[in-house]
Amino acid sequence: MVEINQRFEEVDKQLQELFAVFNGEIIFPCSYFVGSIITRTRANNQGFMDLIKAKNHICALALIRLQIDNSILLYQAQLVEDPDDFFQYMANGNEAYKYKGNKKMKIDFHERKIVEALNQRYDDIKGLYTTCSGFIHFSSKHISSSYKQEFKKDGLNLYINEHFTVFYSDEDYKTVYNTMLYVNEVVLDLLHYWEKLYLQNVEIALKQSSNPK
Repeated sequence: MVEINQRFEEVDKQLQELFAVFNGEIIFPCSYFVGSIITRTRANNQGFMDLIKAKNHICALALIRLQIDNSILLYQAQLVEDPDDFFQYMANGNEAYKYKGNKKMKIDFHERKIVEALNQRYDDIKGLYTTCSGFIHFSSKHISSSYKQEFKKDGLNLYINEHFTVFYSDEDYKTVYNTMLYVNEVVLDLLHYWEKLYLQNVEIALKQSSNPK
């Protein structure tokens, strides 16, 4: 448990450092979008840790799905023709999958299409997306999490679980921890793309301000 907490602390430190970059002396449209993604990522992690400590895997797995959503949005922003237009589109309260921002490549921005593209870069993101989506809306995942079956001499007995902390073993929870850490690694990798782009734009802006026409 101590080691896992340390790993999440390391992730949080990296996220805070990235936030400081985007919150620098020059603010671009991407600063608001990416900064919000970072804040949401950190909030998801904090909630996830609290839920795991309470052994509430039903809600913890839903937060993994929300973390995957951050990676979907960051990757979609890489695929659009005009990222600033996309950032404004999202800021206006629109839904990402309805965005029509790459007519040349005719990209379908439906969420599942983005997930399939992400899966080409990051192993098993599609599988995690599908599994964890079952914990967002009521599904068979909640049903299977609510009962336990035991085989006895007189046949199969089913037990309805009143308490949601009973059936997951410590090893199962370790797997859930590692899954969330993996998704965080994906988010961090995508954030570094935007960090590089942001720093390039800062360099260009500073050169232009020091050499006015």
